[in-house]
Amino acid sequence: MREHLELFWSHIRKPKVLRACEQVHLWSELVFLYDKYEEFDNAILTMMSHPSEAWRENHFKYIINKVANVELYYKSIDLLFGI
Repeated sequence: MREHLELFWSHIRKPKVLRACEQVHLWSELVFLYDKYEEFDNAILTMMSHPSEAWRENHFKYIINKVANVELYYKSIDLLFGI
């Protein structure tokens, strides 16, 4: 699935594929699509909600700089450092 999305992400029906990925718990693919469609807040929330499947440290660092919701910065600090 991931390879297909990487090749054809610009040609798919975004809402339908996002819902399908969420329904079948393809968290890594969901983060990939959120990143491609510039929904950075949703990408970070998905990474924090499902870290065992979707967490990639370099990708997280890249996306966290682009989030619009400042509250996500604080949530990510809480998650990372357990404060």
